[in-house]
Amino acid sequence: MTYTPKPQQVELLAKAFHIAYERLSPVFGWTSQTPVEWEYLPDNNRNLMLATVAELIRNGAMPWCPAERLEAYRELAHETLKMREWFISGQVYTTGDMGGIFAALARLEATEHE
Repeated sequence: MTYTPKPQQVELLAKAFHIAYERLSPVFGWTSQTPVEWEYLPDNNRNLMLATVAELIRNGAMPWCPAERLEAYRELAHETLKMREWFISGQVYTTGDMGGIFAALARLEATEHE
């Protein structure tokens, strides 16, 4: 499935890549240029990075998962493990006890199209 990233998602990742690249360049002996902040990059350099990141996201090589969705997955995993522990211990639970799972699923679904 192809995902079309939002421009702000692409810029966030491209900027993060650029900042990391500038920070790590001296570690790898790349000292031939003065570091340039993202905002001051020449347009064609910035646009190339934006296009590269957008293509990687669209092709699934660099999946985009917003923090809210990751948190929703964590909540669902936590609630599922709690339900498993109840089951293993032989505790009786009701549909009401499954509210945490239903709430976590609802939060996960709410992040589906971010």
